[in-house]
Amino acid sequence: MANVKLMNDFREVVGTVFDSWTALQLAIANGPGGLKSQEMVSDMINSVTQLICANENIDSYEVADLLHDMMDENFQTICEDDSPEEVGSALCQYFLKCRSGEKHLVDLELSNVKKLSTASSQRIPSQSASKEEPTTSLANGDSDDEGDSNSSVNEEDMEVDSGWTTVKSKRRT
Repeated sequence: MANVKLMNDFREVVGTVFDSWTALQLAIANGPGGLKSQEMVSDMINSVTQLICANENIDSYEVADLLHDMMDENFQTICEDDSPEEVGSALCQYFLKCRSGEKHLVDLELSNVKKLSTASSQRIPSQSASKEEPTTSLANGDSDDEGDSNSSVNEEDMEVDSGWTTVKSKRRT
């Protein structure tokens, strides 16, 4: 029974993280999923939840690989911004906290991310979408210790070519 509660609690965490994952939200908005996008996201949440809950010592890179594969297969999106690695790492850390009975700490941290994401998205003017130029009105809700939000994605960071979307990194070398 405790495992069912842990799995349900963690599924909620995964859903919240996915809601604030900019690359996924852009893929949903601009992707080929149409009406099935939410069903695909729900399947992604279930798959990630099961993978992490079923493997006690899962490596965040395994989660990131699954996220890369799902973004590619479901939304024809290749993430070059390292966000699947960041999301995979965060999910593994959140799972450890949930498993040790600290879900309230995870909820508190995620509520701060939601507040940041909501405030950021209200500052960005919405634009009408066209086929040639995908637009974004979402801001990255992820934050780090320094409060740097250089991970947000805008129009110049996306390439759309023959049905594939590439999310590029803001870090240019």
